[in-house]
Amino acid sequence: MKRILIKIAFLGLLLAGLSAKAQQEFMITQYMYNGLAMNPAYAGIHEGISLSFLTRHQWVGIEGAPTTQLVSIHSPLNYRPVSLGAVLYRDQLGVKKEHTGYFSYAYRIRIKDDIKLSFGLQANFHQINQNFILGAADDPNDPLLQSDNSMKFNAGSGLLLHSNRFYVGFSVPQMLKTKFGSQELNSSSRLVRHYYLTAGVVFGISETLMLKPNILVKAVENAPIQADLNLNALISNILWVGVSHRWKESFDGLVALQISPKLQLGYAFDFTNSDLNSTSHEVMLNYIINLPSTKILTPRYF
Repeated sequence: MKRILIKIAFLGLLLAGLSAKAQQEFMITQYMYNGLAMNPAYAGIHEGISLSFLTRHQWVGIEGAPTTQLVSIHSPLNYRPVSLGAVLYRDQLGVKKEHTGYFSYAYRIRIKDDIKLSFGLQANFHQINQNFILGAADDPNDPLLQSDNSMKFNAGSGLLLHSNRFYVGFSVPQMLKTKFGSQELNSSSRLVRHYYLTAGVVFGISETLMLKPNILVKAVENAPIQADLNLNALISNILWVGVSHRWKESFDGLVALQISPKLQLGYAFDFTNSDLNSTSHEVMLNYIINLPSTKILTPRYF
């Protein structure tokens, strides 16, 4: 009986993450290098085939802490203002695993010189499951220990105004309140809308030093607004170093190396500003393949 009560309590905590009072989308610190993960209008911004991989291990040392793996690809279609992209990610928290695919379409309009406005649409496919280890006394037919492993559809949209030196974006990655879980639990197992506002700008201090402040504002229905504040410095067009603050949650350090015009490697270290007193680690790799008649800019600011 005690085992069952513990599992039910843990399931309740997990379902709280699927309620309208919690952040459901995955969280990454290097968001300024992985815009497609939050906004479909970001597709094609690099003017080449952009491939990214990111892995995040949150609250290291705490059993069942979140881990996230993300792979993305996006590119403009040659000679057209249309871009396509895809993000595949796996997110795990305790016994809950989520596998999601985002498939993006973006259309870009040139506003002035190198300033462009992108409109993005996104089709999402979610699969969430909880894998409990049942004991001899547990009832495998208990609805509280069941999970819905079916694939669920959702949709998102976004806008992005950008140039080589700045960007401003707004997106709603999941617009539909999709239900998950058994009939007994459907009142607390809905996806909720997330609203993202992002902005960043680059300006020069000297011939060898550039500064890039970024901000990410996240709003979830019935939850407090959260902001990520970031400042990166680019040294000699090769090395990025930066600091971030996730409001009332963590302080972060970032470093990224522009190994070549096509290859970028990044690392982020988070120190949790809470009773957890834990750290998180994040590694990012980005590679760009030239398209015919295009030239990869170096450094890439966004």
